[in-house]
This record gives sequence, C-alpha cells and structure tokens, in this order.
Amino acid sequence: VILDKACTLEARHCANLAISYELGFGVAIDLTRARQLHTKACDGGTMTACNNLGILEEHGDTFLTAGMGAEAIRELLKEPDPTVGRP
Repeated sequence: VILDKACTLEARHCANLAISYELGFGVAIDLTRARQLHTKACDGGTMTACNNLGILEEHGDTFLTAGMGAEAIRELLKEPDPTVGRP
C-alpha cells in the first residue's frame, strides 16, 4: 500500500513496486503489472526501470530471475551469507 502511494508521487518508486510484483514480495507475482509499473518509472526518467522493462520484454522473465526460478531468488535473499564482508 505504501509503495502504491509512493508510486503516485514519484515515478522512481514505481520501479520498486514493479520488483515486488516480479518476485511476489507482499503481492502476488504479476509480470503484466510489473511491466506497467516499469513503463511508468521509465517514462518518468528512472533508467533502471527502462533496463528492467527491456529484459522483461526480451526474455519474458524478470531481470532478477532470468535463468533462475523466483523461489531460488527468494531463498537467496532470505538468509544473508554470514561470510560476506568478513576478512
């Protein structure tokens, strides 16, 4: 709900909401809605949204999950690697 409101205020927030729809974070996965939101963000000047939209259009998959299942991505994001950033 917060990102929906933020998206109406600034186009760049639409890109964040689009990623939520791509991965199903807090919402059902909906690539059609993700495309709409990336388009709005891209039209508003958010270049990362333009890139993500291009990947969606070219591959029919998300920029994060291209070649991987969304479940695998969620698992990677769920538990941080405790060795990252340690000497």
